[in-house]
Amino acid sequence: MKRVLLFLFFIALSSGLVRAQETIIEGQIVNLDHRPIAYAHVILLRNLTGTVSDSAGRFSMSLKYGDTLIISHIGYATRVYSFNESSLLYDHRLEIVLLDKIYELKEVVITTFPKTWEEFKYAFENLKTDDEVQPADLHLDKEIMTGNNIPKGGFGVTMNGPITALYNMFSREAKSKRKLAILQENDRRTKTIGQRYNYDLIKRLTGITQQETIEKFMEFCHLSDEFILHSSDYDLYLAILECYREFCQKS
Repeated sequence: MKRVLLFLFFIALSSGLVRAQETIIEGQIVNLDHRPIAYAHVILLRNLTGTVSDSAGRFSMSLKYGDTLIISHIGYATRVYSFNESSLLYDHRLEIVLLDKIYELKEVVITTFPKTWEEFKYAFENLKTDDEVQPADLHLDKEIMTGNNIPKGGFGVTMNGPITALYNMFSREAKSKRKLAILQENDRRTKTIGQRYNYDLIKRLTGITQQETIEKFMEFCHLSDEFILHSSDYDLYLAILECYREFCQKS
């Protein structure tokens, strides 16, 4: 009985050692059609080392069970991949599938260009805009509009003409539209930043689960809005991981 228990103990111990040991794993990055994706970036979260897949989408890396990989490529959604025993195929290869990244573009209307000047002039004069200017009622006396019955010495005060009144009115409207556009742009930027840099992303990349610690980390990392908006997924994730390494050292 003791021999059996001792035998089982050695099996469990050897299994644990195998799990803890690093093994060179051959992998391939493919799309949904199982076509290889060349030159994809593969980062090992444990030590922030990385490699790039070759022209056939293949790569090799020293891994152990429980490791997390970050795979990114232009045109594909960045994937966070956990390596475990069930990850390997029958031939002990690792296959990682990336999904296409969808970009939403505004609708573009294409029309034929006028062949002659007359056609161009007619099209320009009859061009319809989104914001058509409505006639403005300035509530001014007709005699004032025509300049009649104005004393020779004037009224003693400077009066703006109808053209100036029109300018002031539409100028205020233009300013309001510009302010609205700025507010809408700021709102769009805030939403985009929140989608790219948030608690869930920090949890997946660093493994931090406590919200208070995540808040401290994000305050420590202090990535600029411009960097979050314009950096690639690869550069953003790499910056977060570098911040996490410094955060752990100082903590």
